[in-house]
Amino acid sequence: MRNLILCTITLIFLAGCTATQEDKMAREMPPGLDVSQMGEGIDPKQDFYRFANGNWLDNTDIPADEGRWGGFPELREKNDQIMLDIMEQSAQNPDFGEGSDERKAVDFFAVGMDSSLAEQVGARPLVKWMDQINALSSKEEIQGLLAAMHKTGYGPFHGVSSFPNLMDSKINSLYITAGGLGLPNRDYYTKEDDKSKEIREKYLAFVGQLLNLSGAEGDAVAIASDVMEIENRLALASLTPIAARNIPALYNPMTIDKLQEISPAIDWNQYLSDVGIDLSRVDTLIVLQPKFMEEVAATLNEVDLEKIKNYLRWNVANQAANYLNNEIVQTNFDFYGKVIRGTEQMRPRSERVLSSTNSVIGEAIGKVYVAETFPPEAKANAEEMVANLMKAFDKRIKDLEWMSEETKEQALKKLNSLTVKIGYPNEWRDYSDLQVSKSGENYSYYENMENAWRWQFSENIKEIGEPVDKKRWAMNPQTVNAYFNPLNNEIVFPAAILQPPFYNYTADAAINYGGMGAVIGHEI
Repeated sequence: MRNLILCTITLIFLAGCTATQEDKMAREMPPGLDVSQMGEGIDPKQDFYRFANGNWLDNTDIPADEGRWGGFPELREKNDQIMLDIMEQSAQNPDFGEGSDERKAVDFFAVGMDSSLAEQVGARPLVKWMDQINALSSKEEIQGLLAAMHKTGYGPFHGVSSFPNLMDSKINSLYITAGGLGLPNRDYYTKEDDKSKEIREKYLAFVGQLLNLSGAEGDAVAIASDVMEIENRLALASLTPIAARNIPALYNPMTIDKLQEISPAIDWNQYLSDVGIDLSRVDTLIVLQPKFMEEVAATLNEVDLEKIKNYLRWNVANQAANYLNNEIVQTNFDFYGKVIRGTEQMRPRSERVLSSTNSVIGEAIGKVYVAETFPPEAKANAEEMVANLMKAFDKRIKDLEWMSEETKEQALKKLNSLTVKIGYPNEWRDYSDLQVSKSGENYSYYENMENAWRWQFSENIKEIGEPVDKKRWAMNPQTVNAYFNPLNNEIVFPAAILQPPFYNYTADAAINYGGMGAVIGHEI
């Protein structure tokens, strides 16, 4: 439910943003439309797409470390280089002292980039979890371990989270969510076409291989079969991807006693207390998929303990895989990158670690990014564009012949209450409670990621019952994308998308309305 509607538009304009000072200066010059990328001799009335993009399509290959290519990923790659330069400069900046948010971001990135450390550490950080799983001697002991795993960001069986109430978006509510699947969604487990069967066969091999590399003992085929047995049960009880988009069907408020009734294998009062939730503040919770929670209880009751332990081992190994030694990282990519996404090779380590840094402590370095790349004039110009497009949309609603006056009134009410966020948040996140280690006996890339997951979970459940903070952003300023958040009725345009080829505040208005205007219109 935290997924937001992301825009995907591929318009080709004059590209111009790299990490060099010359190109930084070039970004400030008015660019024109790059006609060299257009199709030669193409009648726009017959094929406008090839008319606009023909030469680019004919002369552009999808990079080996990408599954798709176009205006967005092209800009993301260039923006990553800007960010990598900023990380390097920030590491040398004496203003970013020990304990500052910016220094934490720099340290997190540096530890992640230390490939020698990753090889030295190997799968050792997983031992603490594997030992706890090995020590389980009864099903009654599973609940305590589930709580500990969920608090640390792992997601076996189900999840617990806080976000705006689906029917009263001014307040954050407690949600019990479905989860625990290693494949992307239910369809991967249920479709019977040849490709789906092939993916499941490769998934079984991957599960066994990764578990063996992660320290789990036993026959790889048998372990993987145990995991697949449980995931199949959970998948069959899950909503289809289409059904999961039916928001009213996801709104299932109930008391803890009612949840106890439908999913009795867990002592829910004890579990919620164990993950850190103050029960005195919870009158009701929202169960997104009640039938799924019924199946969780049935699985815990009916499936052999040793099979459940293999499933828990898999959840640990699967989530940790991207942050361990190269053999494990490569094994993980060979399945999720090549088999699932169709990508031929991994992105460079610097880009992967940068992505993790952005996900963990993104606003800390986002402050630096904004100062370097996004002047006040760019923000003011973009705000004017949004206002003009909203006026145009207002007029279109009023002129519609097929819409009733009552519906127009509600549409205009929603439009006029739309919140617009441009560039960066007015208030930056506080990372003072996030622990980032760069020395000591047990520090590693993985341990820092686990610290981040634990911190993120703790920060999230603090919001239960609290008013929604509508000043919060769901994307960092350095993210090349935009989104509409239906629960907050807001459209958001990070600074990174407000640059060529989509936008340049010094450019002719026609260029900006053709590029960024399309993105803004899409979100509206």
